[in-house]
Amino acid sequence: MDTIGLKENFQNQLKEIEEKIEQINGELLKAKEYKTKLIGGLETLELLSQQESTPIPPPQPAGYVDPIVAEDPSDPKYTKQVDEETGRIETVILEKGN
Repeated sequence: MDTIGLKENFQNQLKEIEEKIEQINGELLKAKEYKTKLIGGLETLELLSQQESTPIPPPQPAGYVDPIVAEDPSDPKYTKQVDEETGRIETVILEKGN
């Protein structure tokens, strides 16, 4: 038995397998990073679909009263005012302290 030749062969195989393990670990790290990006993409799509299914109403001007909500516009808690920007007449609720 040639122990010196066998020892060199084992050492070469050990070196090759260590290099292969290092290469595979690098590929595994890249695959895990890619997986994280895919999960983030799915979470983003889920958030976007939730936003689309629950529309956010646009902001209303200060003092705006929804005409459907206003029970009786002649009620003293309501008053009419002119919007300075548009010149339109709006029905608003008088706030205490004004």
